[in-house]
Amino acid sequence: SLDRLMDDYPPMMTVSAYSPATGEQTWQRELPARTAIGASGNMVTAGDLLFQGNEFGGLYALDAASGETLFRYEAPRPILSSPLTYEVDGKQYVTVVATSRVITLALP
Repeated sequence: SLDRLMDDYPPMMTVSAYSPATGEQTWQRELPARTAIGASGNMVTAGDLLFQGNEFGGLYALDAASGETLFRYEAPRPILSSPLTYEVDGKQYVTVVATSRVITLALP
C-alpha cells in the first residue's frame, strides 16, 4: 500500500552543491519533506551560508562549502517561498514567508 511505502521510504528533499569550475557535485544533504516537491528554492549569501526552508517549517542555514547544518529555525507554518536577504545600517537579514507569517532573522 502507499502508506507502507511512505513508511519505508519517507519523502526527502535534497540540497546539492556543485563546483562551478568542474561541474562535479561536492556535497548533498537530505532534508525532511512531506511531498516529492519538498520545499522552496534556496539562497546562498556572499558569506557562504545556504538557506533552505521546508514544508515542516524548518529553515536551515547550511555551510555552503560543506553542507553542514549551522543553524535551524522552526517556523510555526510551512515554508514554501524562497528566502531573501537584505541589509539595513550594515546589518544583514534573511527573510522568508511561512504561509501567512513573515519570518526575519538577523545574521551575526
